Amino acid sequence: VFDRNKILQLIGVDVWRLRTQKDSPSDDTYKDSWVNLQHEVQSCELCSLHKTRTQTVFGVGDSEANWLFIGEAPGMDEDLQGEPFVGRAGGLLNEMVFSIGLSRDKIFIANILKCRPPKNRDPLTSEVAQCLPYLERQIQHI
Repeated sequence: VFDRNKILQLIGVDVWRLRTQKDSPSDDTYKDSWVNLQHEVQSCELCSLHKTRTQTVFGVGDSEANWLFIGEAPGMDEDLQGEPFVGRAGGLLNEMVFSIGLSRDKIFIANILKCRPPKNRDPLTSEVAQCLPYLERQIQHI
């Protein structure tokens, strides 16, 4: 008996799955968990990027959205404004989102890293490893 998902994983194919039903948005615990996650990200010092950031870039949009867009890391503009995709890439993303009949307030936008790497360099594997649990929790919440 073959496990289809395991075989696909072994050959490097990402497997998409439907979300499970989440807590009601009116549930206080549900709301608190999102706020707590934001505070955890704001106070994070797990890697050295906290020393050079202006602020963290948690994400923006509808925390209960059906669409989630994920970037790699904040750039200079994002670090200054505390919001992902506000520079040139943000303009392109806005156009793409609009072209499929959505708007920024109907989606959620996040990055893997919550802090800008110096000089916009590529994220280090260790930085991704430290930040990925935050993104995974955002995905679970959304």
